[in-house]
Amino acid sequence: WLFTLDIPSYQAVQTYAEDRSFRAEMYKAFITRASELDETKGDNSDVILEILRLRKQKAELLGYKHHADVSLATKMANLDSALGLLEELRGVSFDAAKREHKELVDFAKEQGCSYELERWDVGFWAEKLRKKLYDLDEEALRVYFSLPNVLDGLIGL
Repeated sequence: WLFTLDIPSYQAVQTYAEDRSFRAEMYKAFITRASELDETKGDNSDVILEILRLRKQKAELLGYKHHADVSLATKMANLDSALGLLEELRGVSFDAAKREHKELVDFAKEQGCSYELERWDVGFWAEKLRKKLYDLDEEALRVYFSLPNVLDGLIGL
């Protein structure tokens, strides 16, 4: 098997791989890719810093304070309203997320998990909990949502 850090491969490992050390290895490789911590020496930090510098320069040349203002100029939002929306969403979702995480930790313990859940464990245990609660296997649904079926359904609307 060959696993890459492309999302389809990475997510499959994080969701279905029984081998915890493999999930951890993939997680650490994924979050450090293209950084100074990237073991493949694919550090893009200098390139990213240059892009950020050029975006800031462009914003200033156009009379804006930040690149975000440039991006939002053609949209029905501004930086303050976008940040306000994000804060509002964080406010209403934070407690629910903490509750759900506790439920996940409790479920994992009930299933015999003897370790503290780390970030690379969450997707794996969430899938097991989802299957228990909803008896839902996303892979089994794939046959119903193949491209031809989806296109037929859309065209039929």
